[in-house]
Amino acid sequence: MSNTPEKFALVTGGAKRIGAAIVRALAERNYAVYIHCNRSVSEAEALLATLPNRSWHKISCCDFSDPAARQAWLATLPHFDLVINNASCYRLTAKGRREKPADRQRYWQVNYHTALEIIAHQQKLLPENTCANAITLLDCDVLTAEHGVKAFSAPLPGRDSYLATRIALAHKLLELARSSAPALRIAAVAPGPVLPPVDCPTPGMTRILDKVPMHQAVKVEEIVNTILYLADNPSLTGTIIPVDGGMHLGVKIPRKKLCFSPAVWRYELSGAMLLIGAVFFVLSGSIRWSAAGAIFMLAALAIGNIRQKILAAVLLAAAAVYISMRGFI
Repeated sequence: MSNTPEKFALVTGGAKRIGAAIVRALAERNYAVYIHCNRSVSEAEALLATLPNRSWHKISCCDFSDPAARQAWLATLPHFDLVINNASCYRLTAKGRREKPADRQRYWQVNYHTALEIIAHQQKLLPENTCANAITLLDCDVLTAEHGVKAFSAPLPGRDSYLATRIALAHKLLELARSSAPALRIAAVAPGPVLPPVDCPTPGMTRILDKVPMHQAVKVEEIVNTILYLADNPSLTGTIIPVDGGMHLGVKIPRKKLCFSPAVWRYELSGAMLLIGAVFFVLSGSIRWSAAGAIFMLAALAIGNIRQKILAAVLLAAAAVYISMRGFI
């Protein structure tokens, strides 16, 4: 292990999850790392305590959604050999809700302006005859199946603008890669489904992975390894690498075939019998109709699952009271 750092790096959003994994990997490669965080100071301190050559590294805090705070923070930064723009805000608008104007502003400040301002600031500090590197984490949804960047269109009022900010940033990074070479290499990684909720086997995650040809979530170390590959290869600039199991290819989710397993059709049949029996009871005007309803209820009671059995028993009891009040028995 060297006594002095070989290179200096900045990792935004570096206190936890993917950012923390990037910080660890760079520290193990003899980088001195600035660990940026916003509110995750305790996580950043815990991470710092585990890093080799602890005295080399520094925690640096800033709320990127505040333009004034961001400019003051930028003025404190030294020159870095490597910048990792990892910080972002994701899906602030709940499904079925309208995006708030404040959330839209936060998206653009954190997801778009921050990365570009950091890159511009680093360009000003570049020593002559040197080459630095800026790598940004995007999203695989910015890419087309042909590996191009999707066309930008401003989201309608109320629509979540997360993806719009990432697409706009991707286009800008490609422009900067042309204008900043050879002094500054600019590249990006476009991850697929990773964290969260990779550790939560929910129906939502299952639906997401149905769109991934590899049918598996992306591992954090796969993203880290791609970042290291971009950092180490001096010929790579203007490159966006999808690490998404092929999700950007736009795989269509096949329609699920009907399942005729006994465990499924029994419960579906029982549910249908409950519904038919209830209709017969409600519309009953004679003992014949009421008896038919009772038969369906009894059948549901016999073959249904525990909830259907309970519901059938309750409906039978209610039907008995109903028939008694109508004077059928």
